[in-house]
Formats: sequence, C-alpha cells, structure tokens
Amino acid sequence: MKMRNVYARLGIAQHMLVLLLTALAVLLPFLGFTFVGVVVWMIGYSWSVLIAALARPTRAQSVQLAAQILLTVGVAAPAIRFEPHGAVFSIIAVLLLLLLVPPVHALKTRQVTYLGQSAGLADAEFLAKKHILKNAAVVACAIAPAVLLALSVARVPGSVGLLLAFVSASLLVAAWIQQKFAVRQDRRQFDALPALVEQHKPQFMVHWDAPGESKYQLDMWLPHLNDLNLPFVVVVREPGAFTSAVAAADSQPVVVAAGHTDVERLLVPSVSAVFYVNNADRNNQVLRFEGVTHIMLSHGDSQKTTSSTRIFRLFDRIYMAGQAGIDRFSASGVEIPAERFAIVGRPQVRGIEQDSTPIRDKPTPTVLYAPTWMGDFQDSSYTSLLYARSLIELLIERGCTVIFRPHPFTNRHRETAEAANSLQELLRLDRERRQTPHVFGRTAESELTLHECFNRSDAMIADISAVVSDYLYSGKPVGVFAEDESLRQCTEAEGRYQFGRDSTMWAEQLDRMLIDDPLSKQRHEARRYYLGNADIEPADRLFLEIARNDVRPMPYTPHHSSL
Repeated sequence: MKMRNVYARLGIAQHMLVLLLTALAVLLPFLGFTFVGVVVWMIGYSWSVLIAALARPTRAQSVQLAAQILLTVGVAAPAIRFEPHGAVFSIIAVLLLLLLVPPVHALKTRQVTYLGQSAGLADAEFLAKKHILKNAAVVACAIAPAVLLALSVARVPGSVGLLLAFVSASLLVAAWIQQKFAVRQDRRQFDALPALVEQHKPQFMVHWDAPGESKYQLDMWLPHLNDLNLPFVVVVREPGAFTSAVAAADSQPVVVAAGHTDVERLLVPSVSAVFYVNNADRNNQVLRFEGVTHIMLSHGDSQKTTSSTRIFRLFDRIYMAGQAGIDRFSASGVEIPAERFAIVGRPQVRGIEQDSTPIRDKPTPTVLYAPTWMGDFQDSSYTSLLYARSLIELLIERGCTVIFRPHPFTNRHRETAEAANSLQELLRLDRERRQTPHVFGRTAESELTLHECFNRSDAMIADISAVVSDYLYSGKPVGVFAEDESLRQCTEAEGRYQFGRDSTMWAEQLDRMLIDDPLSKQRHEARRYYLGNADIEPADRLFLEIARNDVRPMPYTPHHSSL
C-alpha cells in the first residue's frame, strides 16, 4: 500500500509539472518571449503525451485533461502572433491531435487477451507480431503537434498542419482496425489449442501467473517436474511472460490463457493435478475446479509472512522442504490439517557444494551478499539494501571478496535500485584500487547462477528469504538481517548470525561469523529441520516419489467448479 501511494503522488507531481509548463507557454509569448514560449510548449506537450501513453492511470487524469487544453491555448499564442489567418487551422489541428491522445493511450497499453501463443504443440506456433503500424500511429500522434507548432512559427500555411493531423488520425484508425483483426485472429488460434492440448494427454498442469521477470519461479521447479517423465503443460496467464516461460520449460508445451474461461478449456480430462509456484490472485480461477489435486510448491522456503498465510488452506497438498515450513503455520496461527502437508525435501539444493573447511582457515574469505527485494507492502518488506552500505565497507576493510547478488525485483523500487547502484559503485572503486576480485552487476546477477554464487563463496549474508535455507545445505556460515524479535531468537538459535539496523554490533558479528564460527554445530542440526533432505541422495528423490503418487492417472470425471 505504501508504494502505491508513492506512485500516486509521483503521478500527481508529473501532472502538476505539465500544468506549470503550459501556464508558462501561454504567458511567455504575450510577454514578448515567443521563442522561449514555443520551446516550453513543446516540452510541456511531449511530457503530457508521455503521461497519457505510458503512465499508470491515476486520480490526476483531470489535471492531464486541463494541461492538454492549456497546451492548445499555448499553441494559439505564437500562431496568432505570426499568422492570424492560419492560426485557425493550426488550432483545429492541435485540438484534433489532442483528442487522439486517449485512443493513443488505449492502443499503446491494450493487451490482446487471446494471443494464441503456444510452443511444443503440433500444428501450433508462436507468432511474434511487430505491430509496426500501431507504433507508427503512436509516434505520429506524439510528435505531430510539435512539428505543427514549428511549421506555424515558420509561417507555413495552417492547412499544412491540418493535413498533418489528418494523416496522424488516419494512421491511428488504421492501427485500431489492424488490432481488431489481430484479436479475431488470435481468438481463432486459441480455439484450436484445447484440442491440441488434449492430444498431448498431459497428466498435470503447471499454472503460472506472474510477469516475465519472475521466470526464476519456474526455473526452480520445472527441471524436477521434467524428471517425473510424465507429459504436462505450462499454462501462462500473463501474455508478456510467454517467452520467459518457453525458455524455462525447455521442450514442454507452453500455452497462454489470459481469460478465466480460457484456462478452464485447457483443463482437459487427462489432467489429474495442478501445480502452483506462487500465490497469485488468478490461482483462484483454477482452484475452484474439483476432480483435480491442487498442489502448492511455492518458490522458496523462508520466514516471510507470505510463506504461512491463510491462502494455503485453499490447496489440497502443500509441499514443504522440512518440518520448519509446517511449524511456521502453527506459529502464525494458521491451522491446516496435517495430512495436507508433505515433506519433500529441497530438490533445488542439487548442485550446491558442501564445504566442511573451517572458515578460520580461509584468511581472505569470499562473502556473498544476497538481499531480497522491498516487497509491495510494509509487512512484506525485509530488504536490508537501504542500510547495508556500512556492512559492505566492513567487509572491504577485512580484505574480503564480495559477491553482490540482489533479488531480480530490486529495480522495481527506486530506493532499492539506487542503493544497489551505490553498492556496485563502491565495489567497483575498491576493485580498481586494491584489485580485489569483487563480483557484481551482470556477472553476479545473470552470468552466474545462484548456486554458482553459493559455491564461489565461503559465507553469506542475506535477508529473510529462501536463499538462507538453501545455503544451510552448504554447511558454510550464514548471517541474516532480522528485525522482528521472534525472528532474531530463531535465527541465532538455529546457527545463523543475526544482523539488524544497529550497525554498532556488525563488526563483532562479522568476527564471530568469519573467524570463530561458534554456531557451526547448531547450523548443521538446523539443516534437516529446514531442508528435510540433508542426508538423502539424490536431493530430489523424496520429491519425485511423493509427486508421482499425487499425480496419478485417474478415471475421467468432469472438472466441475466447487463454487
């Protein structure tokens, strides 16, 4: 809620700036500053169009409309000064173009619901539409008024500007017609997909409702679901996330189904189970169907409040890495029948190298700093990025090599994006000055996998997130930023060094973690509690056994809604 308010205030500030610019554009020509007025008008109009075409809708739309009206008056002032006769045509042209701003906005932001996107199914292919005509219409409507004003200043007849506006309007109408036909074509393509999915005879479905940048949620589970050696289909609810899902799914079929009736049509009779990797809102559109087993995988095991909400009650089966995940619900006051839970271990630890070498034997250790993102709400904000600079400086003073790998959602919020950039600059300067091989930026965030960052490090400092549980498998020291008192007690008792906002204790904690490591035994004992599979090889054996039992062929029964 806090971030939404920030976005709303930012939108209002943008609109107020447009109002200021338009007021100046109107006044300056009458005060004799015609050229300056023209420049200000052009800036103001461009800003207004950008808001209309790109910004999120806000309560300040009325302010935007007022700005557009004032901008029209603004173009009249220099037009009347230079060519009163042609000013009428110029003003009509500007009015026409301003009236086109809402359609431009709709054309720019509209998402075709039925994209007909699919991969891995016979006779179906992904059609990448370039929408060249649409983009041309948007660009024309955005720049035409500025060109019109320039023509007016150059004393070109106003009829030329009117012609320019007519051309822009024609492009817009043509793009709109093209999009209407595209929707119909996509609808026809999608209508053919349910039959193709049925031919594939999937035994289960993976339901994914998230933007493309959340691809890691699929990356975490699809390789292990592939190991079931059963046919399945990945259903994507966000059209823009299709290519990300295809990359994650490798050779498994991927189908876009944005509408709630569309996903129902893809729930073919052979599907006996649906796996979910997050708590997205549109999960409810599938959870309502009976006759299938709804299984929550989640995309990490942590102490975050989102890991133990009442939403989990909706699922038939809830897979947990270890007993810690189950106990978390009771501690949160969320009562769920024990038979719904299944301890499946943590298949994702496969590939994490274990290291029993004492940290004291590593005089210049490599420390991984892996903060989480801010979250959309105050109660789900666990990031330490905003105050961790002093910690990184302490690590540099100790001669440590730092691997800095922030959460993929870090750039969603300006504050955390700026903090991350500041830390990268700090590490860059130290790398140049001391030749310390710090790893950050693209190398740490995309070229290396998370497991490779784990394996390159000798210790890790993170926030309350799933990476902490996974890192326990390595046996190496781990520190956690934990503000809540109950979390602090839990963290220290289970072998993880606790950090908080009070930096006065950081140096002492770093000495404990990187030199003495007195919590090594507790950390080893906590591993099974959190991961469940600490001593089971291979790491995904338990998961595969339980999943195969839950995904078993069933006699055909219609998937009726329980609502």
